[in-house]
Amino acid sequence: MNANLPTGDPVMNQVQTTGKPLPGPFRGQSMNCRQCHLVDDLKPLSRFYVRSYCDFANRSPIPARDGQGLETTPRNSPLLVNATLTRDVPQIFHFDGEFSTVEDLVIGTLTGPNFGWLPTVTITARIRLPVPTAVAACPTARFSWAPIRPFLLLS
Repeated sequence: MNANLPTGDPVMNQVQTTGKPLPGPFRGQSMNCRQCHLVDDLKPLSRFYVRSYCDFANRSPIPARDGQGLETTPRNSPLLVNATLTRDVPQIFHFDGEFSTVEDLVIGTLTGPNFGWLPTVTITARIRLPVPTAVAACPTARFSWAPIRPFLLLS
């Protein structure tokens, strides 16, 4: 998205776990939502390697970029199943409440360090990635475990 990678992003080569790394199902590609929000991508290796749109790591790996100095996110990827169910309390996304709407979560993820954008170029990232494109680019955002959100249907 923001760097020319002739053979894909190296962070995609492996899936980090709390034990030994596993082969990355998206190796040779660029960063995408599904690298951290896994489902049955690793099931061919073991029936125990099935997730519910989350990863196996304590902290999710992110693309390395000059000047960033980070290798992981502050948290692992939260479980997405039932994430948007209506609740009696205000909705928050990410365990620390970093985002209050799904729209903010998708845009913040695709234009932030999880996708290799440095904080100094967030505005450039948002200009290059219009909102409808951002939502369409994140496969997990299109699945709904609750009533479909109107913004997901906008073009």
